[in-house]
Amino acid sequence: MATAWTVGRRAAGQRKGGPVADLPPAERYHWLTAPRSTIVQTAPAHEGRTADPESEVERLLDAYVRLPSAS
Repeated sequence: MATAWTVGRRAAGQRKGGPVADLPPAERYHWLTAPRSTIVQTAPAHEGRTADPESEVERLLDAYVRLPSAS
C-alpha cells in the first residue's frame, strides 16, 4: 500500500513516486482518482442541489461526521 508521501510524489510527477509518476499529468490524475486505487472508496462525482444549503450541511455533518451525543 502506498504511503501518503508516495501518493503525493506520484501526483507531483517526482521520480520517487514510482512508475506512475512517469506518466503524463492526465494519466497520473486518472490513476490517482480511480476508486480502486484509494483507501477510502469514493463515489463518482455528482452535483447536489438543495433549497436549504445550511440545513443540508448540518444534516450531512450529523449523518457522517459528528459523533452521536451521549444522552
